[in-house]
Amino acid sequence: MNPCHSLPSFAQRDDFAVYLENISGDEHMRIMVGLFEGVGAPSARLDKFRKSINSAYAHLYDEGKFHSGKKTRPRLEQCFAGILLTSYGPDSYILYRYTEYKKTAEWIGLTVPSTPEQCYTLFLDMAMYILDRAREGNWPVRDLVDVHNMIYMLWRYDEFKDLLTEDERVAAGESVYTFIRKHHFIFPDWLVTDYVLSLATKPFVILSGISGTGKTKLGQLVAEYVVRATGGRAKTAFVSVRPDWTDNSYLLGWYNAIAERYETTAVLDLILEAPGEPEVPHFIILDEMNIAKVEHYFSDFLSAAESRLIDVDGKVHQESIRLHNQENEGEWGPDLSVPSEIVLPLNVYATGTVNVDESTYMFSPKVLDRANVIEFNDVCLDPDLYRQMEIPGSEGFVLRPDVDLAEILGPHKPVSTKKLVEMKEVMPEQHRLLLAVHDALRPYDMHFGYRVANEIAAYMLNAREFCEGGDDVLPFAFDIQVMQKILPKLHGNAAQLLEPMETLNGALPDWCSMSRAILARMKMRLEQVGFASFME
Repeated sequence: MNPCHSLPSFAQRDDFAVYLENISGDEHMRIMVGLFEGVGAPSARLDKFRKSINSAYAHLYDEGKFHSGKKTRPRLEQCFAGILLTSYGPDSYILYRYTEYKKTAEWIGLTVPSTPEQCYTLFLDMAMYILDRAREGNWPVRDLVDVHNMIYMLWRYDEFKDLLTEDERVAAGESVYTFIRKHHFIFPDWLVTDYVLSLATKPFVILSGISGTGKTKLGQLVAEYVVRATGGRAKTAFVSVRPDWTDNSYLLGWYNAIAERYETTAVLDLILEAPGEPEVPHFIILDEMNIAKVEHYFSDFLSAAESRLIDVDGKVHQESIRLHNQENEGEWGPDLSVPSEIVLPLNVYATGTVNVDESTYMFSPKVLDRANVIEFNDVCLDPDLYRQMEIPGSEGFVLRPDVDLAEILGPHKPVSTKKLVEMKEVMPEQHRLLLAVHDALRPYDMHFGYRVANEIAAYMLNAREFCEGGDDVLPFAFDIQVMQKILPKLHGNAAQLLEPMETLNGALPDWCSMSRAILARMKMRLEQVGFASFME
């Protein structure tokens, strides 16, 4: 990536070209001289220059001078004016990269103003100070362009590293299981495999359980493993959900009309960057996901993911997410445009961690229907007994050594009924059991739809393909899918649940030990308090 990443979009340059074609040379000279050599601070000259250009743009737009595809009046972005100033005097003016300059200013304790012009003056003074210090110290910094590049690379260092240090590199042949143990966390190998296969099946996973069992750490460590294995190309956005989140702006940002820029978030930044590495997974981790109502802030993400479909040519189509109505006026900082609509990249994976107590909200069935729900309730405090955390039947439920996590978590393709057809062909016993479970719940209107059936089939096929045990792990994988895709939606009082749970328990074979244990736990809870839920 070019460290002088302040170039305007092609649209910005095309708009300015239309302006140059439609004004006189004298008028252009007057405006440019006012910007370069006018009286007053740079902020005042920038403000006057942008107002003049935007006024001209408005007249030209009304006269139909811009191409017919432009639906709104164009506006001159701050970065464009910064480039013009720098090209005129690289010793006197800076390129304008808002995000990195803002971080630098805040890092040294400066207060960043709200308007783009005032920001430019502050950032210019800061850059001039750095240039003076560099010259005093005989640093290899020649002008403000070098200062700009230095500031940019300070905050984007990972993008310029050719080689990772030994501590940052995944050792050759090191598995994700070894990587996690090396960081002094203990998860059963089957649980790590389950999490990876769940992500590969559907790019949204919920990790539920009592506090302090490592839900967040599992998501972070698997993501970190992929980041290091890809040389830093994979990215992670870690977000702590707050109880006051009531809309998607906390995840996807909002347009700041006063500052004339789009305020972004870590999640939106990742979504905008992910298409640049389409074959590499990017991870969003939402910590304490249900401390606010998930439907309020995450519904756009879920809807966009569920709208995906594959056409006859194998291309994925999906609905876009609307961010703002400013068209070309939206800005990512004052220096880079944010589109009015975005498409959720196929290589973005979301994980939410969940605690259930009086401060949190329960998930609706429509959210649970769209995720694999992995439960973390087993705790072993004796190091000598860690190996006993492996469940009978889980032998072989580990990823083959030749499986590349970055590859199986590449661009996600939505599952279809083809997976169910393939499941029936290659694992008829598990398909028959899936039908039996469906039939057991149908009389009580608790049966599942095509989405759940297709995703269970996809998970089973992934387990067969990527696990060392091959066909031998299918019974264990089926037990996991009953536990993660069907049981989470069971909640209610004794009158609602006792009979359906008994019928479902009778349909499950003895080797579905985890699912039967959860049903037994829920039945005991019903007998104790008259109400039970999978998430407790």
